[in-house]
Amino acid sequence: MWCYLAIAGHIAVSPTLGSTATHIRSALGGLKGTALQAGDFLPIDVPRVLEPPLAVFMAPWLERPGNVIRVVLGPQDDYFAADQIAAFLNGPWTISTRSDRMAYQLEGPRLKHTKGFNIVSDGIALGAIQVPGEGYPLVLMADRQPTGGYPKIATVIGADLGKLAQLRPGTQLRFQAVPLTEAVEARRAQARLLEGPIGVEPLIRTEFPSEFLLGLNLVDGVVGGTE
Repeated sequence: MWCYLAIAGHIAVSPTLGSTATHIRSALGGLKGTALQAGDFLPIDVPRVLEPPLAVFMAPWLERPGNVIRVVLGPQDDYFAADQIAAFLNGPWTISTRSDRMAYQLEGPRLKHTKGFNIVSDGIALGAIQVPGEGYPLVLMADRQPTGGYPKIATVIGADLGKLAQLRPGTQLRFQAVPLTEAVEARRAQARLLEGPIGVEPLIRTEFPSEFLLGLNLVDGVVGGTE
């Protein structure tokens, strides 16, 4: 769903608020605050040749089988009855096509609040799952707002945020509640992997799914089977 392209040099655009990143919703940064379009030119400062050639960084924490995302319940899970917590965990949930870097909107069973759907606005952690009045959860992502006034039924653990971010619209998932101790240990294990040597593999395609092959012009005509 998302990937990073490492530029061998520096993207030479004027910084906004100390950053050259782009925030599309507020039209700030990058190239006039807009998403890149075909034909856009990115000026590169101090270009260089990479040695070794192109490679891909492998992230083993994204490879847990199945689309099960671990969460810690709360901090406002008391706004939901036990059967609604069960419905949240059982799902299944489908990532909506309306999802973006601000929030992943989920489609599935409609959750009901027992104590209303308004709270005193408080801070929004990365991965917090709000349930607004309509009853469909929103997983707050990288471009989330700093505060919010809807009850948060759970929070995605840090070690599973990358896996969730890579799920495409239309993908089904379920949530699994884990204790805080498991969330902390999973994060520590991820940190230990990042502290070690960075492993890369050559950027060579070893799998050829039908979607990839159908997108190529592999046949330009028909020839006889003899010399």
